[in-house]
Amino acid sequence: MFGQMNRLSVRNRIWGIVLIFIGSIVLVGAIDIFMLKKTLHQEKELAIRQIVDSSHSVLAHYESHQQQGKLSHEEAQAAALSTIKNMRYNRNDYFWITDNQKPAHMVMHPIIPALDGQTLVDEKYNYVTSLRSGSEGPFTPTGGRKNLTEAFIDAVAKTGDGYVTYHWF
Repeated sequence: MFGQMNRLSVRNRIWGIVLIFIGSIVLVGAIDIFMLKKTLHQEKELAIRQIVDSSHSVLAHYESHQQQGKLSHEEAQAAALSTIKNMRYNRNDYFWITDNQKPAHMVMHPIIPALDGQTLVDEKYNYVTSLRSGSEGPFTPTGGRKNLTEAFIDAVAKTGDGYVTYHWF
């Protein structure tokens, strides 16, 4: 290999070194971008988990008031729904609540209250692009054809938690 380099002119050797240098910069940049994307995705998952945990603590708070006899079952549910209905994160993002039955029913949607009490089994709710049970491992692609509420149920069925990626209309 070095014997072939000796046959090149000095000018071509310099250009070869420059090309190798530029190629290494591009390669290192591509690796950095891939690693940054992965890190940002993991941080986003952690942030979402913390936000969901805080909304879950609202439910636990009102459940404890019910168990202590401070609120009736209906009052505790109404207070929890009202609190979660008004919670926002990232300015425009919000929480909604479905039950875990098949087919699932929308318990509360803060932006589209007409969905409350409805089953989301219509074709127009098949927006899930991928899902994962638990907080580790790869996402399973769905091709954008899986039902939103079914995906939520499937994601948590094995481990009690999970992630679902989807496009909302």
